[in-house]
Amino acid sequence: MPAKSTNARLAKIRLMGEIMDFLVNTMMLNMFRVDPIMLPVKL
Repeated sequence: MPAKSTNARLAKIRLMGEIMDFLVNTMMLNMFRVDPIMLPVKL
């Protein structure tokens, strides 16, 4: 039983991490699309 709850917790953390990565990538793409001149400065 404890192992199952641990797996569920790990899956939830992994899902939250993937959502955060998706949000960050989307925000970065939007910034680059809005301001392509700043690309070399940010990189």
